[in-house]
Amino acid sequence: MSDEFWDLFDINRVVQMKHHRRGDKIPDGLFHLVVHSWIMDINGLFLMSQRQKGRSSELKWERTGGSVLEGENSFDGAVREVYEELGIDLKKAQSFFIKTEKRDRYHDMFDSWLFIVDKNKIECHIDTQEVRDYKWMSLSDLDYLKNKRKIVLSSLYYDEVFELYQKKKAIIETFD
Repeated sequence: MSDEFWDLFDINRVVQMKHHRRGDKIPDGLFHLVVHSWIMDINGLFLMSQRQKGRSSELKWERTGGSVLEGENSFDGAVREVYEELGIDLKKAQSFFIKTEKRDRYHDMFDSWLFIVDKNKIECHIDTQEVRDYKWMSLSDLDYLKNKRKIVLSSLYYDEVFELYQKKKAIIETFD
């Protein structure tokens, strides 16, 4: 496996350091960029992936995501992560920026993206080193997983993503 390199940012998202090797200590006050990629079909179902056995939070379900690479922006990182893990090209999908959040514990800032797709036109080709399985899930499916503690903690804001999409959709329809 080749080395992975990141840009490091200050609290204002200004690049402070390039070519930081993944796994090396991140200096205090600096953050790397992480993306969460939510994929939802036009009927409100989320495409969720199950983490492979042997990984942290093994066999739990999550939205796709990972670290943004050196020189990459947030959107491109989100699209790349989905392509690497699920084999889906989202470059032309309808996308919405959901939120950003700073997590001091991990020395990161994560950006959350939502991609709207027609699930009948999506074919997954999973990276079996990272992903064990994938499924389209409703909000009630996700609530069930949450109650059974079978969802990755960083994916527990799915209802917030759904609500924000509904609000954005209503605004867009107002102007159509």
